[in-house]
Amino acid sequence: MTANEAYNELNRVCLEMDPPQKGLVELGRRIVLTVECRCATNRREKKDTTLLLLNDLVVLTSVPARCGGDV
Repeated sequence: MTANEAYNELNRVCLEMDPPQKGLVELGRRIVLTVECRCATNRREKKDTTLLLLNDLVVLTSVPARCGGDV
């Protein structure tokens, strides 16, 4: 993947977050791995979670299973 393709992919993923996380997009930063999973919070709520492993950062996003989203 070229640097431009990596930048565009990261930009696309960050703009799909709610709210969009444009500040995470930097030249040279790229997505290494994306993992979709479910986790339980301290209140035992189940949440769909996405783990983004970037070349210099780990990002966890979560969306409550029953309502809107938070990052």
